Amino acid sequence: MLLGSVQMCGQQVGSSECKDIHKSLTNNQLRVLSLRECTLSDKHFRQLMEGVGKSSSLLHLNLNVSVINSLRRIAYLTNALQSNRSLTTLLLHSSNLADDGMAMLASALNNHPHIVTLDVGDAHISDDGLMHVTKLLARNGAKPGLQNLTLSANRSVTSFAWNLFFAAINHNDRLESLQIDYNQLGDYAAAGLSVAIASCQQLHSLDIEGCSIGEQGGRSLLFSIRSYNKSLRRLSIAENDISPQTFNELTCCIQENNRSAQSVSSPCMSDVTTSDLTSVSDEENACVEDIS
Repeated sequence: MLLGSVQMCGQQVGSSECKDIHKSLTNNQLRVLSLRECTLSDKHFRQLMEGVGKSSSLLHLNLNVSVINSLRRIAYLTNALQSNRSLTTLLLHSSNLADDGMAMLASALNNHPHIVTLDVGDAHISDDGLMHVTKLLARNGAKPGLQNLTLSANRSVTSFAWNLFFAAINHNDRLESLQIDYNQLGDYAAAGLSVAIASCQQLHSLDIEGCSIGEQGGRSLLFSIRSYNKSLRRLSIAENDISPQTFNELTCCIQENNRSAQSVSSPCMSDVTTSDLTSVSDEENACVEDIS
């Protein structure tokens, strides 16, 4: 049977749509469910989450942009995650999770056997919320550990908490893509990130655009990538206060990593150009919104 997808954006989801989606979920006919910026009642949201919990075919769940707007909805979602065993991707960008909601979500995700991609960017979390995310990084029993993580624009997280997070990455052998753009890192947390980059040899994509990193932090990152990391092949570092020289040297390092990857016949990465380092990351639009 050919599995389908439901992808809606900015629409009102009413009774008839919920009934049809719920039926497709429980009949294991959906691989992708995307309700980005959609509006629906709590009753209908609960109905859909019940379907998610029963589905054994659903791989990709997108609830980005204000679909999750209360602890009640977080509870419906976590109940679904406790039953579901098929999802690999969960997208909650611009959801009002806050620290309490992140704690509830992490508790459910901690025992999920297949989720490897998580987007909790702009989720209104602070230090406590980030610590709950940190616990999801590593493999643990049934939990596979995260491969792709987005934490963009959680500006209440302090540089101290970011350093604790980066310390956890030091011991992680799974993370391949990390998007932490538009957070308050500064040079202090950039130093911790540099140490993590040196250890995290499977990391190939990093977005730290707009993270208040100065020249000192930029040089620290440059030293780490040049000396120790040959896996990083995409770096977004625009809107930081680093010199053109440091920027150009970082560009050369990333280009060299891509040339090295091509020399060993890596088919999935292409050469990084200067524009890759300066443009806003399109991870949400290109990598997680569209299913090809």
